[in-house]
Amino acid sequence: MALTTAVSDSGRYDIVIEQPPVNAFSIGLLRDLTEAVRSLPEQARVVVLRSVGRGFCGGGDVKEVQSLPGFEGILGHGRYSLEVGVAIEVKSLPVKYPGIEETLVKALRDADMAQDSAVISFDHRVVRRVRELDQDVVGGVLVAGRPLLLQELLLWADAEVYSPHWSFVDSETVAEVHRAGAVIGVWTVDDEETLERCRGLGIDAVYTNRPRRLKEALELEPPG
Repeated sequence: MALTTAVSDSGRYDIVIEQPPVNAFSIGLLRDLTEAVRSLPEQARVVVLRSVGRGFCGGGDVKEVQSLPGFEGILGHGRYSLEVGVAIEVKSLPVKYPGIEETLVKALRDADMAQDSAVISFDHRVVRRVRELDQDVVGGVLVAGRPLLLQELLLWADAEVYSPHWSFVDSETVAEVHRAGAVIGVWTVDDEETLERCRGLGIDAVYTNRPRRLKEALELEPPG
């Protein structure tokens, strides 16, 4: 068995991973671990997560992901991760893929991930079609510039997220997006100076290639 649990009289709750040879996380193991964490016994006072064998964890089970068709491997790992959603960028230009929106929505539904996923694209027709097919999927419009009719764009695409390059955003843009009932997430923020600018403008989220660096910068800030 890949995962076992036990609780002692003193309140120690052990979750033990044993999946040779390197304790790689398969979709099934992620599912079992998620369930074990969500159903902690009342008498548990401390949780110990440990493994048996060579190394604590070898990461995701790459062979399993590669063996599954389409999005199934990626979505399976996302589904059983406690606080992880999936953002999918659809690149439909210059090469078009007829029916990609229907295929994508079906895959999200089959994986029970529609409510935990966002679909973003520079082709706003894709976003609009995905939202027509399933309102549970968050839609986001990627933009390389500053649209003159920003609120009208969000309304036409039925988008809940506005995602421009960070350099095309000012306080007026943030206020306009928020008045439309949407949130703003900018790309691509990889340094502390740009991060601080975004925070000062009230931007809701940033896309980054360096999450660890930005996380450390935020953690170094004094409280208050």
